[in-house]
Amino acid sequence: MRKIPTLALFAVIAATFAAPAYAQPTRVWLSGVGVDSGTCPRQSPCHTLTYAHGQVAPGGEITVMDPGGYGTLVITKAVSIVSDSGSGEAGVANFSGDLITVNAGASDVVILRGLVIDGLNSATGGIHFNTGAALHVQNSLIKNVRGSSGTGINFTPNAAADLYVSDTTVINNTGFSGTGIMVKPTGAGLVRATLNRVVVEQNSAGITIDGTASSGTIRATVRDSVLSTNAGTGLWANAPSGAATGVYFVNSSSVENGTAGIYANGANAAITLMGASIMGNNIGISSPSGGNIYSYKNNAINFNFGGDGSILPGNVLPLN
Repeated sequence: MRKIPTLALFAVIAATFAAPAYAQPTRVWLSGVGVDSGTCPRQSPCHTLTYAHGQVAPGGEITVMDPGGYGTLVITKAVSIVSDSGSGEAGVANFSGDLITVNAGASDVVILRGLVIDGLNSATGGIHFNTGAALHVQNSLIKNVRGSSGTGINFTPNAAADLYVSDTTVINNTGFSGTGIMVKPTGAGLVRATLNRVVVEQNSAGITIDGTASSGTIRATVRDSVLSTNAGTGLWANAPSGAATGVYFVNSSSVENGTAGIYANGANAAITLMGASIMGNNIGISSPSGGNIYSYKNNAINFNFGGDGSILPGNVLPLN
């Protein structure tokens, strides 16, 4: 009888009893009638975002099949959550805390598309981004976040990061110190925000770009967007200290807001207007404490009830 060497015998035994290799799928499926078990294939979808997030591979996609309430979520890796099949919406709702929190890795990109995020007139935050490389929010609705800080999108990276929001409505987020969209980095590095075709209405404030907690640079663009009927300021660049904060307001409207339509506060704050409509606010434009507002001379700044404000002669730019 041929003898099997001892090491080879142990190898055969180990292979026999070893657990099978498990690879996470790159796409998982979510349904309002699903069950949280297994790996969420199309024929057996899961039911909550948290469970689906645990099954999908980094860089993968959670595909929402039909309307439903899918719970809150903490995102810790690169992932896409997509509801655009035409079958309905992915609902994220809760009475407290942040509804979607992003605590991803430094190189992770997170994509959220087709979501309805509802604070049920109470929660603290709609989407709160702490860490990651980039956040994309597309074709979504964020509403009713009305806790004490009540912020629809709260972008507070501690390092260089990018925010992209497109075709999205942010409404009725009215916490005492809240705002519709807040960009307020807490570290160094370059933070960029691109807001395209965004509607921001009936929030405590519209869009705030705040450099006071950062030592880096903030560059933000608001394009083809509407900021209206917010209780406070429509667009506020706040940088009396901290990061150099520049905002480009292009082909957009800031109208019927409770305080200023456009507000650049502090020596490190600058807002550039091109093709802007600023009407029906309490004050049209304001730039206290050394702030700067630049104009390309093709803006409509009229009919603001407490005064339109003015552009300093040196801040009028040529069209070229």
